[in-house]
Amino acid sequence: MKKLLLLLFLTVTAHFLQAQDLIVTQEGDSLNCKISKVARDRVYFTFVHKGEVRKTLLSRHLIKNYQHNFYATSALPEDYKYQEDLQMFPRLRLGVSGGWSYRLASVNDGVPADFKEYIEGLKKGYNISADAAYYFSEQMGAGLRYSTYRASNEINDVSAVSSGGTIIHGKMSDKISVTFVGPYFSSRMLSANKLNGFFANLGLGYLGYTDEVVQVNDRFTIKGSTVGLSGDLGYDVRIAKKLSLGFQLSMVTGTLREYEVSSGTSTRTVKLDQENYENLSRIDLSVGLRFNH
Repeated sequence: MKKLLLLLFLTVTAHFLQAQDLIVTQEGDSLNCKISKVARDRVYFTFVHKGEVRKTLLSRHLIKNYQHNFYATSALPEDYKYQEDLQMFPRLRLGVSGGWSYRLASVNDGVPADFKEYIEGLKKGYNISADAAYYFSEQMGAGLRYSTYRASNEINDVSAVSSGGTIIHGKMSDKISVTFVGPYFSSRMLSANKLNGFFANLGLGYLGYTDEVVQVNDRFTIKGSTVGLSGDLGYDVRIAKKLSLGFQLSMVTGTLREYEVSSGTSTRTVKLDQENYENLSRIDLSVGLRFNH
């Protein structure tokens, strides 16, 4: 009797270890699969497609019926070690990007006509960014972002009046950087196979401004900081197992109300009138790589 019960136990255990679940779609397709989670609006499962084991999901409205332990044998390879995986989506996303940038501030009406083209040149630059995000669910997560804008321009044979009252000539140049660092909230919408997805990020953090200035014989640095707001819209396309190519449109905005001017030997603080506040807002178009895990 004990041998019979043991044999029965082993038979039933083997059946459930090898048994597979059934999903019938609204189109009438029957899937031999292993269901890992049944949610309110979707079903997560593992199945074999063209010889490859895949983890995916289907919306409940696309499913006509499903049943656990329907098939006596598994369609998964014998050496495949199934693990209960309820997340079914990448939790960690690391990214680096770079591209073109444009500052949105208009040129002050008080700028002489000869220098307006020079100022317009400083509104066009490039951006570099890096960010890391962790997703608590398939749609929601949080992360930390660093991005910087760089632009420079120079013109030669600029005239200026020296402290002694004489006219001198030389070069004028600016090297500007605007840097954002801060946390952000992220929302995403992944494709059914979890390979591609739309992303929307919104963050609040530190926005720093630096301008290295040369005006004929004078050299000084302007520095200031304020609170910045960062927003991104992007789309990732998978190009390798855990690597994606990302396309992103971003906007960083903030207003500088005061700054420090340093000549190397002295530093003074300049507080701006409201009509002269420095608008640091810009638009970034970038492309980069994303690591997903």
